[in-house]
Amino acid sequence: MSNCIDSVHPVVKEAEAKSLKSYWCKLLLGLTLVLIGLGGVPATVKAHSGLTSAGDFTVYVDEDGSRSIDDIRELERRGEFKSLKDFGRRGLGFTKSTVWMKASPRSLVPNNEVFVLSPRPDFTTMDIFLFDDQGHFIAKEEAGTHAKGRAIQRRLPTGRIILPEPGIYHAYVKIRSPLQLSLSLYLLSHEENHRVITSDTNFYFAYYGTVIALILYNFFLFLVLRSYNYFFYIAFGLSMAVNAYTQGGFLEYGPVTFPFLNQIEDTVRIIFLPSITSLLFTYSFLQLKALSPRLGKILISVVVIACLCQITLWFYPDAFCRKFASAFDLIAVIFVFVSGTLAIRTGDRAAAIFLLAWGILALSVGIWSLGNIGLIEK
Repeated sequence: MSNCIDSVHPVVKEAEAKSLKSYWCKLLLGLTLVLIGLGGVPATVKAHSGLTSAGDFTVYVDEDGSRSIDDIRELERRGEFKSLKDFGRRGLGFTKSTVWMKASPRSLVPNNEVFVLSPRPDFTTMDIFLFDDQGHFIAKEEAGTHAKGRAIQRRLPTGRIILPEPGIYHAYVKIRSPLQLSLSLYLLSHEENHRVITSDTNFYFAYYGTVIALILYNFFLFLVLRSYNYFFYIAFGLSMAVNAYTQGGFLEYGPVTFPFLNQIEDTVRIIFLPSITSLLFTYSFLQLKALSPRLGKILISVVVIACLCQITLWFYPDAFCRKFASAFDLIAVIFVFVSGTLAIRTGDRAAAIFLLAWGILALSVGIWSLGNIGLIEK
């Protein structure tokens, strides 16, 4: 009997060794794919390097958006404006308040152009009021992503200011947005503005790289581990890619357009799709119907609610449910980690690889968010 046991044992041991080797190979390959996204960070830093401001900004947060330009100028004279540094390195954090920013550019030549630019396309409008050093009104310019007459090829919200004569000027910029105001604002020369607008190493490279890496990672998962998930993977990958493309403003700037999606504000038509498809992909990949029927039913209920919200927003873009899009993103991530942890505890090794991608995505998005709120530069 002992001889029989001894003869079987090496075979079992060899099989376990092969299984472990295969597991680590898959893990390392998946990690490599995800790191493609993080590799975009140097390009993001390069896009920021060398930007010089034509004047320092000061900031006033108008909580209810009721202040007029005359009110704002009076508040500025009374010292109510704060340095942008008081709000973080270059950001104000997440707020839906109206924000006024003041800069005092200097011109050395007639008809000098400077540009107010933000690397984020979240701003609906930027109203720019220009005064000379004696306080005389010079001009008003409407800018931002949805400003009338805005050049369609401009992905980033940019406002042009023309300084007619040599001297010091004062520009007040009123910024409004239905999304968050994650301010990172620059006042640039014509050459600097052109470089940023046309730069191949744009501010979103790291974010898009991470999204692409996640899509490739999950492609590897379904191709090697569970090929029957292909439908949900394709839906998930497409929704992630299209959502990133639209929110980045490339509907207006990039080479590809979609039916019914022509500008950044049309993002609400698909804003729930990443949550919906990631939930369905999780449900299918981790086989929640068999793993935990109760959790699976809850997940499907959340998907149904998200689908109803998305259908509503398709026909009524201003519907109240648009406010819950971020909440559903968070819920989807929670389901990923809860379901993945449960699957790992039942011995599903593929679930560990599945969670690795989402963990690194959460980390990269967290770093991106820290940049948005001014703790680190994006």
